[in-house]
Amino acid sequence: MKKLLHTFHLYLGLIAGIVIFTVATTGCIVAFEEELRAYTYSDLFEVTKGEKRLSLDELKLKAVESHPNEGIKSIRILKNETASVEIQFQDRLSVFVDPYSGKVLGSLNRGKDFYGKVLRLHRNLMLDDAGEWITGISALIFFFMLISGIILWWPTSKCNRKEKLVIKRHSHWVKKNYDLHSVLGFYASWMILFTVLTALIWSFEWAEKGMFALTNSTKEKRMEVTSNGKKDSTELSLSTIYSSSVELYPESSELILFLPEDDKGSIRTMHRYRSGFFKRQDNVFYDQYTGEIIKDKPFDSFSTGMKVRISNENIHTGRSFGLIGRWIVFFASLICASLPITGFLIWNNKRKIAKQL
Repeated sequence: MKKLLHTFHLYLGLIAGIVIFTVATTGCIVAFEEELRAYTYSDLFEVTKGEKRLSLDELKLKAVESHPNEGIKSIRILKNETASVEIQFQDRLSVFVDPYSGKVLGSLNRGKDFYGKVLRLHRNLMLDDAGEWITGISALIFFFMLISGIILWWPTSKCNRKEKLVIKRHSHWVKKNYDLHSVLGFYASWMILFTVLTALIWSFEWAEKGMFALTNSTKEKRMEVTSNGKKDSTELSLSTIYSSSVELYPESSELILFLPEDDKGSIRTMHRYRSGFFKRQDNVFYDQYTGEIIKDKPFDSFSTGMKVRISNENIHTGRSFGLIGRWIVFFASLICASLPITGFLIWNNKRKIAKQL
């Protein structure tokens, strides 16, 4: 059985090695994408606290003046008093405004900057649908390789268990390379299993259905909440919507206000939170004409399966486990990036020895 597993482990690794290396390398950056982007574009994200904040409607006008040809998609407001307000337009361009002075700090397209390209490379190798299929199949192969790698590593007796848990410092480079592959691979595999499983949920419908079956839940359809009021000459104040929503969920870390796409849609506010295992999102839907609450959808009302599905990204990147979780994912991804290299060297060395014989 181990001989058969070894053969599959080897050749599947050679087939998917380049994809695994690419996804693992970019995964190191994706784990800290938000922090890295905030540091790189600190002039857009950070402001000096002033005496009084401008209203949301005034900030909206400032953003529209700088980008008048596109409709606004969403407005993101952080509870941090030194954070700018991000206003995203339909073309995905985000304009950042100082909430105290109203100054437009600049713009950024998250999908087209360096970190956006790294994320696309991580998810679909920048090949869109075809790339998602390739990364999905590679994730499935990698899942098998992790399981088979653990089985192949597992010691046959207690006496050599300790030997398999450490890398021999003064051994020949061939042995050291083998230890780097097997020992580091064993340590990293337990955490990477979580990231691979969450990747499978994104990639395959059967994996998503399996997750809902395990949690005894059903997938809920995306809510389409329509406005019931009628349009009049007075435009609804976004500041009123913001104040109402904050009163409902005052403990949230940030609020994203989504504007309606047509004259029948509703205004949706989404509250997010920094801590906790789940990616908690409390949603409130408002009539775009009257400002009345049409529907209040707290995160606690979702089924366990939907909570896991919504939180899939946080589990994948280690964010659900806090800062320690992301560092674990970072180092585990770094080790995974090395596995195709050390694995290739093991295969190549055996091939050379076989030729000599």
